[in-house]
Amino acid sequence: MEARLTKMGYTLSDTQWKDAIDVDLNKLPGGKAQAKQTRQMITGMIEAQKKAMKKPDAKPTPSRRQARRQARRQARRQARRPVDK
Repeated sequence: MEARLTKMGYTLSDTQWKDAIDVDLNKLPGGKAQAKQTRQMITGMIEAQKKAMKKPDAKPTPSRRQARRQARRQARRQARRPVDK
C-alpha cells in the first residue's frame, strides 16, 4: 500500500500518535482494581502462549470457530454411523 501511495505522489509529512482510550482510573469506581485484573489476565495469556511455544510437540489451540466446526463434523459422522442392535 505504501508503494502505491508513493507512486501516486503521496508523501509522509507528519506523524501523530493519539490515545485510543484515555481513562482516569481515580475517577472511575473500581477502576484501579479492574485495570489490575485486566493486566493480570493479559499477562497470564501471554505467559501461557510463551509456555505453549516452548513445548516441542505442541499443537496450536483451535479457535472457537474451529472447535465448533470440529464438533459439528464429529456429530455428523456419528449420525451417519449405523446403530448397533
